[in-house]
Amino acid sequence: MKETDLEFAVELANQENWDYDLMDITRLRSLFPSGCFVAEHMGTRVGWVVACTYVSLAWVSSLVVREDLRGKGIGAALIDRLVEYTHDFGIRTVGLYSYRDTVGFYERMGFRQDCEFEHLEGSSRGTNTTTVSQHVTDLKQVTEFDREYFHGNRESLLKLLHQEYPNLLLKSQGAHMSGYIAGKMFSDNSAEIGPWVCHPTRTLVAEQLFASQLSQLRSNKIGITIPSGNSNAHRIVEKRGFTVEHRILRMFQGNAEDLPSIKGIYATAGLDVG
Repeated sequence: MKETDLEFAVELANQENWDYDLMDITRLRSLFPSGCFVAEHMGTRVGWVVACTYVSLAWVSSLVVREDLRGKGIGAALIDRLVEYTHDFGIRTVGLYSYRDTVGFYERMGFRQDCEFEHLEGSSRGTNTTTVSQHVTDLKQVTEFDREYFHGNRESLLKLLHQEYPNLLLKSQGAHMSGYIAGKMFSDNSAEIGPWVCHPTRTLVAEQLFASQLSQLRSNKIGITIPSGNSNAHRIVEKRGFTVEHRILRMFQGNAEDLPSIKGIYATAGLDVG
């Protein structure tokens, strides 16, 4: 993907109602400059995909093919190129989030079903909690903590989040870190929470982090994607009035043990970045 492909990528993404803007595509390309691929068919651009690489783990991001050319192997070619690219880096485990109607496609590409996630939406209305978490100043500490549960090195992603939304990257207080949470605000005043990572037994910390993040966000539409198997995350977000909008499946090629641990992952960074 070249700079001249960015507007094409936005246009194609928004045919799927993804609500992407130029900043979203630019962000992905700046994070993973050699992992963004565009497919051409008879000299015309018809699809794109991004390989999010985190040293030992990769994630499939934003696979999209022009609707009138689906079923011709273009999506399969993009996935093949992405997997080949990750193998060139020595990465053997590739994950993705799939909607129900695309599970069959990914299974044909050699991906296996792992576990279910749920995307919920809510708002910060009625949140009067005083912030009890600290703003992050030491990204190295957060990166090391995150890696324990995500099983990949997300330093570049966390650094970008800190640069763009410094007031929305929060961590637990205390001598030893036991959790952190990040948020993103968009131009239409909607927001997204994630990543949100916490020690599995520190449920009070997880709840305080979520409350602190809501107190920072002033939005009537906040999205978050959590593992169905993380009962603590469910209890915390549903207590605040968040409701399930749709369900997705985590799928993978490679070793299941390399995937992020749902016991410590309370929310994804986003469907497009893992």
